Amino acid sequence: MKSVLWGLVVISFCCGLITAHLMDSPTQFPSSPGVAPDRASPQDWISQDQIQVLSDRVIIHIDDPRWATFAPTRSMDPVLDQGAYGIQIIPQHPEQLAVGDIITYDLNGRKIIHRIVEIGVDGQGYYFRTKGDNNPEPDPYLVRWNQVERVLVAVIY
Repeated sequence: MKSVLWGLVVISFCCGLITAHLMDSPTQFPSSPGVAPDRASPQDWISQDQIQVLSDRVIIHIDDPRWATFAPTRSMDPVLDQGAYGIQIIPQHPEQLAVGDIITYDLNGRKIIHRIVEIGVDGQGYYFRTKGDNNPEPDPYLVRWNQVERVLVAVIY
C-alpha cells in the first residue's frame, strides 16, 4: 500500500544554515480573498540527490546544462526578468514536458520563453500552447515539438 504525505516544506536560509520544516497540512496557509487560483508549476527536473550544498558553493549535477539570460520583455514577470539567470536542458522527447514547464522555443528566428499551459496531439503531432505568466491570454499560436529548444530547470536571482 502506497501512502501519501500531504504537507508543505518551508526552507529557511539564515547565516549560511539551511533548515526545513514540515508543516502538518496545507491548510496552515489558508487562501485569502483575492488570491489567484493555483496554477501548474514546473515539474521537478532536478532531484535532491543531484544537489550538493557546501559551505562555500552549491553544486548541481546536470547533464549538458545550458546557461540562460532573459530580456526585459515583461511577459514572464515576476518569475523571469532581466537580471535573473537560468539553467536549461535540452528535452529529448515531447513526453518529457508537462503543463507548467517553462520552455524556450523558436518563433520565426526569435527565442521565446513561456510556460506550457496545454499539451495536445493532432494530425501534425505534439503541440504546446504557451503563455507568458504576465500576459492576459495564451499565445495565439501552437508551438510544435520541432520548435522547442530547451526547458528551464533552475532560476538564479
